Amino acid sequence: MIVSFWASWCGPCGKELPVLATIQKKGTRDKIAIFAVNWQKSADQFRQIRRAFKDIDLTLVSDESGRFGRQYGVNGIPHMVVIGRDGRIAAVHVGYGESEIPVLVDEINSLWNKPAEPECAEGCSGQ
Repeated sequence: MIVSFWASWCGPCGKELPVLATIQKKGTRDKIAIFAVNWQKSADQFRQIRRAFKDIDLTLVSDESGRFGRQYGVNGIPHMVVIGRDGRIAAVHVGYGESEIPVLVDEINSLWNKPAEPECAEGCSGQ
């Protein structure tokens, strides 16, 4: 799962959204979930943004109050949280630029191809 916090005024965010939409399309929703969280914009602004991005296949979410962002430690954007198949946070990227997006895509692909780690039952001794 990818949770990406963004805003319409953020240049790298504008470049990132189509890339995330491509990942979503290629990965299909049964393999990867991508949530593009519009951070701290009013409901009216979010509705306008949704209309503008109507052709992008992403789950757009509004975080007008910043409550969701605070749960992920968001203080600025762009802010991407990558969650692995095991449900754990695999990576956090903050304040990256457009040139770093291909590196992020490579990281996402490597996690996508990595099998989930088996859960260890309580009392497991590393066997």
